[in-house]
Amino acid sequence: MKTYLRNDFITIQYTTEQKIIQLTWTGFVDSDLLRNGLNKALEVAHKYQLQFWVMDQRLRRVLRPADAEWIITDWFPRFQEINPKSKVAILLPEDTFGEYNTRKNLKEIEKRYVKIVPYQYFHTFKQAQYWFEK
Repeated sequence: MKTYLRNDFITIQYTTEQKIIQLTWTGFVDSDLLRNGLNKALEVAHKYQLQFWVMDQRLRRVLRPADAEWIITDWFPRFQEINPKSKVAILLPEDTFGEYNTRKNLKEIEKRYVKIVPYQYFHTFKQAQYWFEK
């Protein structure tokens, strides 16, 4: 995979051959870097028509409520618009509270939007890759 962006909180990698973009989060994410990283991911996904998203949150900690709201109301509609045929694999956080937070945020997205792209939870990249190939 090619690296598009790397900082203390996020690494964005992609492969045009498999049409995969992977966002790997670490620790408590700074709001500005979170938003910048997600916007950069949209740019690269649009540029290369990447369809398969891996949101690796295994090392990410809980999102601030304002950041979760921004993702749900601002970023998510733009994400769906770029490629409505996307699939999203979420690698769940290793800590229980982080996992709960991730699942709660996705339930909120489901409540607010009639149609959302297919997504599933996984523990490894290989599991996600297998799902993409189906």
